[in-house]
Amino acid sequence: MNPNFLAGGWKCCFTEKNGENASGVERYLHANIATDGKQVLKVTLDWDMLFDPSSGSTYQEEGSDTFSGTWDSGSANLSGPGAIAFDQFFEINGKQYGTGIFTWPSGEEDVILLVRP
Repeated sequence: MNPNFLAGGWKCCFTEKNGENASGVERYLHANIATDGKQVLKVTLDWDMLFDPSSGSTYQEEGSDTFSGTWDSGSANLSGPGAIAFDQFFEINGKQYGTGIFTWPSGEEDVILLVRP
């Protein structure tokens, strides 16, 4: 896949990797991908909502973080405050998807999911 096809806005969700943290917390945010059309990628995450199923509460999150890295044969590795490793991007029924692992600065990992119509 050409990295130019990744450029633009995406809806984004974080969820626990295999239930490892046992909290079930979900995060909903916006991701924007910028590329030089070759190998350089920048992903800006605009934090929005956190859902804590243990309390049934939703919390507003604020701010944004930018991650920079490279695109190589359908995957991307980016660093910033933590790291993102996208392992695949694909299209099904006219919608685009991306999946990967988000590593927090603490070392904990979440699954990161992207979608756009």
